[in-house]
Amino acid sequence: MQSTITARGQTVVPAAIRNQFRLGPSDRLEWVLDNGSIRVVPVRANPAGMKRYLLDTSALLTLRDDEPGADRVAEILSLAAKGKAKCYGCFMTLMEVLYRVWRDEDKAAGQLAYQQCMALPIEWLPNNEALLVKAAEYKATYPLSIADAWIAACASENGAVLLHKDPEFRSVPVTQELLPLKTKKSNKG
Repeated sequence: MQSTITARGQTVVPAAIRNQFRLGPSDRLEWVLDNGSIRVVPVRANPAGMKRYLLDTSALLTLRDDEPGADRVAEILSLAAKGKAKCYGCFMTLMEVLYRVWRDEDKAAGQLAYQQCMALPIEWLPNNEALLVKAAEYKATYPLSIADAWIAACASENGAVLLHKDPEFRSVPVTQELLPLKTKKSNKG
């Protein structure tokens, strides 16, 4: 999509963009230089004291599969839907949900899981240079997968509590809330 800059340096945000990102009068935009290109990012108000959460792939799959901890994930998403909390998701989480459900079930189920994630009250964070540097730092310093390094970096860069059930995150210096791990079924009978 294109728009023209006026003599006063103003431009129009295309209606499709305004609608998709629910932008209206007085909403603020941040202009970010990113490797020779420009990104325009909505600046969301975060009233003092509003809790911020970054939902890891494990949190979203916990909700989807109704595992222990699903009620906590649902509670946080409900707060976000009411404007009482802010939820973020890392771009890597979308790929992980898609591939894991596709691998474990089938392609159609994976695509549905992806669409369901996109419908949640979550701001999906794209990659950028600051995030890349933080993810590289975490990958170089802590025993994390590449995906988890990106996810932890998203939590750190957005001052969010990392909601997860992945023991791999324990050593990373971000605020965390650990969901209950799945209990293994006993073969005793």
